[in-house]
Parts: sequence; structure tokens; C-alpha cells
Amino acid sequence: MNRTILRRLKSLGPADILDELSTRQHLMPRKSVDEALTFIAAKLGFTLAGVRAAAERMEIDLAGSVGRLKRAELENLSRLIYRAYRHD
Repeated sequence: MNRTILRRLKSLGPADILDELSTRQHLMPRKSVDEALTFIAAKLGFTLAGVRAAAERMEIDLAGSVGRLKRAELENLSRLIYRAYRHD
């Protein structure tokens, strides 16, 4: 089966990514951003390199606590991850 067909079937949007980021932030606020992004990439089927590139583009400290991120940062990060996912 073609990857593009699988993507359309899954129909993942930036709101879904934001929900997952918010869940990680509230359930495990002391985990690093890198650990949270690794978990999200594995759960939602993203490439880890694309997710990390989105975080680096926003200049988010990957070693910092995920609980310290603001809501606006989470929203922007989810949009960038979604763009990288759609562009991949």
C-alpha cells in the first residue's frame, strides 16, 4: 500500500498532535521535551527527525521540561510537526 493512501486513511491533523502534546505535558510534566516528542513520534507514526527539526526550528530546548512549554508554543509546534508530516 502506498504511504500517501495510508496518510489519507489516518487523517491526522494539527489538533490531534496538539492533544497528544497537551496530554504528555499534563501527565508527565518533568519529562524532557525530547522524550515527549520521541513518544509522540512513535505513537502517531511520525519520523523522529522531522519532529526534532520542528522543535529546533522553534528554538525549543529539547533537554528542558515539557511542563514548561506554553500553550502557544505547543500550538505552533503541533502545526510545524503537521507541516513536516504532510510535506514528507
